[in-house]
Amino acid sequence: MNANCPLCTADGGDLIWKNDVLRVILANEPDYPGFCRVIWNTHVAEMTNLAIANR
Repeated sequence: MNANCPLCTADGGDLIWKNDVLRVILANEPDYPGFCRVIWNTHVAEMTNLAIANR
């Protein structure tokens, strides 16, 4: 978790699914209806920063 990251410190949208590793939210983005985010619990800024096995 990163205290300076708004997605680490707040829900960021409506929770769709969650486990011990990540959560999936329906983002509150009016210009992008249906936009979902996958948020890693240990703070990973970009999916490309994940190990290949975790992508």
